[in-house]
Amino acid sequence: MTSAMPRSDGALAVLMMHHAMALQRPRRNGATMVETSERRVFRIKGRKIPAQFANDRISVMPMPSIFPAAKTSSPFTSMKGDHAGLRVPDFNAAIAWYTEKLDFRVMHTWPYGDMKLAYVAPSVDDSFRIELLAGPGASDRPSYSDLGDSLGLGGWHHICIRVDSADETVAELRRRGVEIVTEPFDLPDISRRLAFFADPWGNLFELTQPID
Repeated sequence: MTSAMPRSDGALAVLMMHHAMALQRPRRNGATMVETSERRVFRIKGRKIPAQFANDRISVMPMPSIFPAAKTSSPFTSMKGDHAGLRVPDFNAAIAWYTEKLDFRVMHTWPYGDMKLAYVAPSVDDSFRIELLAGPGASDRPSYSDLGDSLGLGGWHHICIRVDSADETVAELRRRGVEIVTEPFDLPDISRRLAFFADPWGNLFELTQPID
């Protein structure tokens, strides 16, 4: 059974790089496999993406959904996700954007040398926070209008936020003037509907909606 494919080149690139499932299924949105003297590449509306596989079809080794098994004897059993830190150039502008565009709450603020820091959290979720590190000297991140282009930058890529409806959230974000990088699309392999948006400083956010 073929999986629904995203509707943009960038979203298709994400599938190829993170899940590899698109390499063995019918290609849409103008995607074709072409041969070169060195390796196969995908050509999507003029953009080449290396396939880097020896055969036309992928032999996927069966693996458990969660591996390795939980190691209760690990010295790191106390590790749990806490927050993600984002470097921004202007404290007041960042606080205004996150509170007005995303309805985040400011949980705590404090100084750090010449910088000003803050924890911000979603409107009704205290279990996850974003730490804003604000002050002059921050280099600009690239501004992406296509998700595929963002995959060329090393390091962290995005922060993911779970929502009940990706489509309704995107519609409200757009109404508030937030930049939508990728429209909602289904990814059946992980039973999720996904979308991406960006803040004014080039930080990417993923929306994830569980689907049946």
